[in-house]
Amino acid sequence: INILGLSLSMSVCLVALLQIKDAYNYDAFHPFPKRSYRIITDLTAENGMKERWATSPLPLAEKLSADYPFIEKTVHVTPGMDEELIYKEKTIPQKVAFTEPSFFDVFGFELIAGNKKTALELPNSIVLSQQASTLIFADEDPIGKIISFNNKEAAFTVTGILKDTQKKSHLVADMYASVSSIGSKPAGNLPNLSLQDWKTYSNYRTYVLLKENTPASFLRNALATISQKNSSLFSVKNIRELHYDYQRLDRISPGEALINSGNGIPGSSLWVISGITLVILLMACFNYTNLSLARSLSRAREVGVRKAIGGSRRQIFYQFIIESVTVSLFALIIAVLMLQFLMKFPVVRDRFLSNIYLDTGTFIWFVVFALVTGLIAGALPAAILSSFKPVQVLKNLSSVRIFKGLALRKTLIVLQFGISLVFIIFLVTVYKQLSFTASYEYGFNEENIINLKLPGTKREILKEEITRIAGVEKVSASSSVFGFHGGEYFPMKKNREEKGMGTVGYFIDENFISNFGLTMVAGRNFTKSDAPSFRNIILNETAVKNLQFDNPEKILGEYLWLNDTSVVKVVGVVKDFNYSNLKRALGNLALCFDTARYDYLNVKVTSGDRKTMTGSMQKVWQKTYPGTVFNYSWYDQQLADSRNKTDDFSMISFLAFMAVSIACMGLLAMVTYTSEIRQKEVSVRKVMGARTSSIVLLLSKNFIWLLLISSAISLPVGYMIGNNFLQKFAYRVTMGWPILSTSVLFILVIGMLTIASQTYRIAAKNPARNLRTE
Repeated sequence: INILGLSLSMSVCLVALLQIKDAYNYDAFHPFPKRSYRIITDLTAENGMKERWATSPLPLAEKLSADYPFIEKTVHVTPGMDEELIYKEKTIPQKVAFTEPSFFDVFGFELIAGNKKTALELPNSIVLSQQASTLIFADEDPIGKIISFNNKEAAFTVTGILKDTQKKSHLVADMYASVSSIGSKPAGNLPNLSLQDWKTYSNYRTYVLLKENTPASFLRNALATISQKNSSLFSVKNIRELHYDYQRLDRISPGEALINSGNGIPGSSLWVISGITLVILLMACFNYTNLSLARSLSRAREVGVRKAIGGSRRQIFYQFIIESVTVSLFALIIAVLMLQFLMKFPVVRDRFLSNIYLDTGTFIWFVVFALVTGLIAGALPAAILSSFKPVQVLKNLSSVRIFKGLALRKTLIVLQFGISLVFIIFLVTVYKQLSFTASYEYGFNEENIINLKLPGTKREILKEEITRIAGVEKVSASSSVFGFHGGEYFPMKKNREEKGMGTVGYFIDENFISNFGLTMVAGRNFTKSDAPSFRNIILNETAVKNLQFDNPEKILGEYLWLNDTSVVKVVGVVKDFNYSNLKRALGNLALCFDTARYDYLNVKVTSGDRKTMTGSMQKVWQKTYPGTVFNYSWYDQQLADSRNKTDDFSMISFLAFMAVSIACMGLLAMVTYTSEIRQKEVSVRKVMGARTSSIVLLLSKNFIWLLLISSAISLPVGYMIGNNFLQKFAYRVTMGWPILSTSVLFILVIGMLTIASQTYRIAAKNPARNLRTE
């Protein structure tokens, strides 16, 4: 029981140790991590809300370089964007970032081909990772080859190959293109590149390398001066205050959680993880202490004999400490096996242990951790057991009392079962919400539809070819798919001067509404005769109401402004439906007609053999895009997968099982100890005629009271945590008594079974044997 209890808690502690170790491995391989800094934008909105971005305006780097001689280098890096890299007939999704030649002076990425000083010097030049190069060029020499991106007219020349590395960085990209390629044309989601635009702070990360022996305070003062003197240059609408700060490169992870920060683990997350695992470990250590003390009466005579023949207290103390450390090392072996099991959980592997490997250094840390755990767990029992007086324990063992009061241990039992009850309440709440989301009706058709992710070329050809496949009813096109956090976000307003209201936009074609079973409540659907560019839109009922039209018919023909640049005409209104995930409430929706913005084909088919249907589509796909991966998903399964959080539920279930197990072990220790020291009393009561059931109740009632007190204290806490979880969902179950009562009943049953297992054992013993030996 001692080994199992320690190993359960230690397995989770090992996960935490691996994550903490991994957090400090980020950005440690760069050449000058202690004098390289990322510039942060710190702003306060008009409503008082504060935000800190890991990005900053483009002109800031030039200003620092020109006015402050202690700046050695500056470099811009855009966050990596998902693009489709196209070469000949191959299309491969990759993450692309834009940067400049000084990138290789500040960061420690190496080139195995190409010249790092000139690789990103010219416009339309790009360096690829080894993996990306192998995927697209195979055995060809990539240097000098021409590639392009999805929806991009410009062609890029490969000028270098990045060496693949296992070392971690907050920068996430498979390839880096020269930032001068952007020029005056937008690239992906980036705005126009302008070195005079102080207002755009959210798209570019700025890094500076200070000269040697330059204090960081110099940079702080420079940023404060720029913020003060140039405030008129970067006045942004709805922003009350805007300042600049910095973050040292090797402290990005673990560090402050910033918007658009990239890879890494926030320092606050590490504190939370460390705190939870420490509490769990201490609970297991206290259980070890309790169980050791419960068994102490059987070891008392051993201690007395050892001391009587000359053993010192220090020798006996060391003996019990060595026993504790040995148990801890055995627990470590089981914990490592449990860790291997936990690493198979996608939720653990992907969220906590992504690209983390067990090496020799890691196992050394595990052993050190087990030694410390053994010392903590065994210190109190060793101190108490080694303090026994030989005369007392050899003469009258029944007079030995380890504790005069049990307040601390009772408090521990209440705490342990309280934590367990909170886990159970949260677990039941998650299960109820998952059951609700699994059966939720979004309000659009999801049956017999297959979504195809489109490459950047030959879209109309593919659409026509798939339409001819037997069993295909209708094919539509869209920029994204419903039921997820997708679509584009833009302000929409009646005139250019007024403040716009946030709106989610999807770009669709004329077949989309009928394909997904949406209901028109006013106006018309799009037609092929509509202009192929962004001119007409269809709104949902919520958008109509928020635009202050009391009747959908009245908004038809009205012109609206989008993004301060586009004027569109309302041609129809659809009935409200849930187009996003369940965490978001129904908002303003605009369905837009633009044939250049489609990224998906939505193929509606007759019910039948799905394998045959996808096989037919794959043949058409390979004919249109030879050598390209056939990227598809059945819509109903895609939505079911997004709602099915079995991995999360499994992880929570494991943690709940662990918490309940540790709590039961603590209760077991308490009951065992109390029952052992009351054996003589129990025997006397039985001789006097007491029934076994009444003795079981006598020994159990104090512990049952502890469980009831624990439940009373933990119910409000569990309710608040469960309710806070549900608040993340716009559509959710109600946090009520069924969830709370089920959880309390479960924890009471488990606790009472634990109590009964020991009290009945003592109550059923032969009283004559106890009285004779006592």
